[in-house]
Amino acid sequence: MGKRMLLGAALLAMVAATPAQAQYWSRSWMAAPLVNRAPPEKHPDLNDRTVRQVVRLSSGGQRIRIRLSNEMSVNPLLVGSVHVALAGENGAIVPGSDHVVTFNQAQGATVPARAPLLSDPIDLAVKPLTRISISIHLPQGAADATVHSYSAATTWTAPGDQTGAETLTSPTIIGPRVVISAVEVDNAKRGTAIVTLGDSITDGVRATPDSNRRWPDLLAERLQKAGRKSVGVANAGISANRLLSEADGYNALARFDSDVLAVPASPMSSFWKG
Repeated sequence: MGKRMLLGAALLAMVAATPAQAQYWSRSWMAAPLVNRAPPEKHPDLNDRTVRQVVRLSSGGQRIRIRLSNEMSVNPLLVGSVHVALAGENGAIVPGSDHVVTFNQAQGATVPARAPLLSDPIDLAVKPLTRISISIHLPQGAADATVHSYSAATTWTAPGDQTGAETLTSPTIIGPRVVISAVEVDNAKRGTAIVTLGDSITDGVRATPDSNRRWPDLLAERLQKAGRKSVGVANAGISANRLLSEADGYNALARFDSDVLAVPASPMSSFWKG
């Protein structure tokens, strides 16, 4: 009995002495969650469809995780299969780069009303300024899906579960970002996230679609060229947003805590007003 107790104590000491893997998450891409203010008849049909969206990260990392948003909906959101891959052209993905995304070790999840959901870490190493494709199957659709109204980017939808398809079959193009609100990267050393908070100029209105020419995109490029590899830029701009009064989205003061101070690696985030 004494030997067993000593052995158990030794094992516990070894476990306690083994450091946990450090996780230094920082936000690399962002789209502020919004209510879809378009008339109901103009909402996209998402019932049993795959939504595929391409985002360009600012900083790189050894792993990534995806933040889904149901924060502007009064109904739970059923999410089916979710995949992430390196983005190809015109909605295609790079062959061999596809990864299944899980939530609490399970494929698919129900996102509660008025809530976000963060994925498990995904073992996809990405370099700064990498374009990734996020594909989400919505088995029951999302009549009041949380969106980001102005995207300056193409979003595709396709019938059924095509999340793992290299090329979508019978795709339809829609305008807003749907459900996704952020991508974060993990590295062995702590990174930094600069949050750009502003209105249409920051959001990227009049930027050429799919060109990544919003001024926060250009800032990310300049930081990378200057050797600031661990610095990311999270664009929290909302077109027609206001500082104190209500327009589109919560006013800047109301969302400053959630959209700036609560962003990973941004405890003392820079405040950019465009």
